[in-house]
Amino acid sequence: SKVVMVSERRFLEGLVEWLAVSLKDELFCESCPVATPPLFVPERIDALEKFLRPLLHPRGEVLEICCGSGMATQALKELGFRPWTADLDSCEICNALKSGYLDPERAMVLDARLMDRFFPPHHFDMVVGFMVGLIDEVNWEARMVAEALTSAGWDAEVVANPDDLGIYDQWACIGRPNKRRKVNRVSDRN
Repeated sequence: SKVVMVSERRFLEGLVEWLAVSLKDELFCESCPVATPPLFVPERIDALEKFLRPLLHPRGEVLEICCGSGMATQALKELGFRPWTADLDSCEICNALKSGYLDPERAMVLDARLMDRFFPPHHFDMVVGFMVGLIDEVNWEARMVAEALTSAGWDAEVVANPDDLGIYDQWACIGRPNKRRKVNRVSDRN
């Protein structure tokens, strides 16, 4: 037998890639209910890139939560990031992988609330999430994500991005580790 030594980071990327490729190849489902690839909207990607450029650090490890079909991920890639992406909807992730919009080494079907079970504290320099719709009482998700990040020791904000169409990316939730506060570590909870 052969023993190969790899870093924990590389091992995790390999495991995530194996699961993502298995998902893309439909090993986890009987048939794919989605017949067409996600709609590619260059104008959306360009607008989101312009919105995000002044808000995001030029470097660092980024986690995009609720990545869906991977359209907003394209703006992050245009800005030079290679984000980890996560969504609960396996069909969205599968379709985005089949279309080449997500990186299989970094695409996960995972509830963002469980990230601390897979990644060590301080692994990410930023957590971002984008949504469809306006900021109002209906979009409680943005506030919930910001509150969850804040309670975990992050500085989080919901930033408005209104446009004339009022359809895509009307807001972004951006979180960064709070350097002044002690971040709860997995080992501290036991």
